[in-house]
Amino acid sequence: MESGTPPPGTPSPGTTLENKADVPAPSALGNFQITVGVIVSVATVAISWQTYWLTRTTEANNEHLKAIEQQLAENRFGFERMRDVYDRTEKYLASSNQNPSRGKVLVVLINSLPDSALRADLLSVVSVDAKSDAVAAKAADLKVGVQQPKASSTAAPGFSGDRSIRVDTDKYEAITNGEFAFVDSKGVNWPVPKGYVANGASVPRVYWSIFGSPLTSDHTIPVILHDYHAELRQRSPDEVNRMFYEALHAAGVGEQKAKVLYLAVSQFGPRWEAKPQ
Repeated sequence: MESGTPPPGTPSPGTTLENKADVPAPSALGNFQITVGVIVSVATVAISWQTYWLTRTTEANNEHLKAIEQQLAENRFGFERMRDVYDRTEKYLASSNQNPSRGKVLVVLINSLPDSALRADLLSVVSVDAKSDAVAAKAADLKVGVQQPKASSTAAPGFSGDRSIRVDTDKYEAITNGEFAFVDSKGVNWPVPKGYVANGASVPRVYWSIFGSPLTSDHTIPVILHDYHAELRQRSPDEVNRMFYEALHAAGVGEQKAKVLYLAVSQFGPRWEAKPQ
């Protein structure tokens, strides 16, 4: 071996091991495989999310459909119920033998209807057409919302005596507990004796469903006054009706309501020839 000649396998001057190593360059097939892997991973995530979203949407739609189905069933039940109550009301009012107890039950059934317009209409019809005053009064009071008599013995302008009453709801009668009187603007005294039985007949039925039945309202005492003196007939209808109007004011009834009730008894109430006193 010549002097200065490096042994076989010895790197030549200026040559490094890194340059010497055989490092293969990335092939096109490898790049393609990496790209496909990334695409598959992204697609898998996207499909999983879409599947989750569709599942949630389907569940929400199913719940909505169930709610619609339930609402339709409830509406169908409600319609059948309203139709049944309507038919019962029509049959009761058309009967020649209206049982008051059954009538009161019917009124309660009508009042349970969810449809406020139909409920009010049926209660109004019963308050006018029922043969029993007690049934008509119950229908009128439920429509208007009156629950108990408002008459009392509390002092009021023009009134004196005991104005307390007791009401027999079965017979629909109001009985005075004591004697009381009303003095009108002309100084005329209008007494009502103890134990007088009134039925509110002087107020036409059609007005019951507007203001409440006459024996369970804020105009009960004026109605009792009107009933008594309409039966007594010692003064003319015009005088009695005018007294009724003033008594309504004294009892605390508002002007508009007082006017309507005054017109009701004047135009549709009883008429008579006054008896000589």
